[in-house]
Amino acid sequence: MQAYYVIKAAQEREELQREGDILDGRIQTAEREVRGLEATLAKLNLVNNDMGKSFRHGIFSELATTSHMVTFEAFAPHLWQDRLPV
Repeated sequence: MQAYYVIKAAQEREELQREGDILDGRIQTAEREVRGLEATLAKLNLVNNDMGKSFRHGIFSELATTSHMVTFEAFAPHLWQDRLPV
């Protein structure tokens, strides 16, 4: 009878080891995905910052120097109807 319990414990330990290996694989996959997403986010943030700088220093400064500059109020008056002039 003792041999039965030893074999049963060994089988349970082996099954738990397999389940642990499967979970470990899933964790490693998820960690790789997180690192990839973090790298993608970092790149998007850099591009976003560069785009913001180009808009602030490029397009908007060019618009400010032209005689055909359109104000936001003139472009979309319905958005400004209830606002007090600044």
